[in-house]
Amino acid sequence: MVVLIATPFAFVHVRLAKAADAPKTVYGVVYDEIGQPIAGATVTVTMKYGLDNNRSQLIYGPTDTDGYYLLVFDISQWMEHDTIEVVASRSGQDTATNSTEANPEGSQQVDVQFLELIPEFTNPAFVISAFCVTALLVFRGSRNRRRNTASR
Repeated sequence: MVVLIATPFAFVHVRLAKAADAPKTVYGVVYDEIGQPIAGATVTVTMKYGLDNNRSQLIYGPTDTDGYYLLVFDISQWMEHDTIEVVASRSGQDTATNSTEANPEGSQQVDVQFLELIPEFTNPAFVISAFCVTALLVFRGSRNRRRNTASR
């Protein structure tokens, strides 16, 4: 009975090890803010281990008319549980990022979508105004706390 339990476990372990020792295909679609595919984007896929350690990096571009990209990492360029970080850029202006953990399968889909920026939040005048209002509120709050403490 012990042999029957150990044999399936050994089979699964060997199967996972073989899958992780194969090339890794990372593919996906780059989407704009409203979910439409972006043709002509450049995609950089980095395999990372740990916080800031890059194992390998490949660049694809431009994406086709359907926003599709596909990169193949060699056996030595990835390991199971690496972080797959995908960065898409368009027109060299802005970027969008998505990341996920590398699974033991031979291929993995990682799509990227640009987020819509609210123009008011990127306007320098708005940022300065928001900072000033926040500073004023903090200053008034600390002044009121001092008054309340002094009156006790």
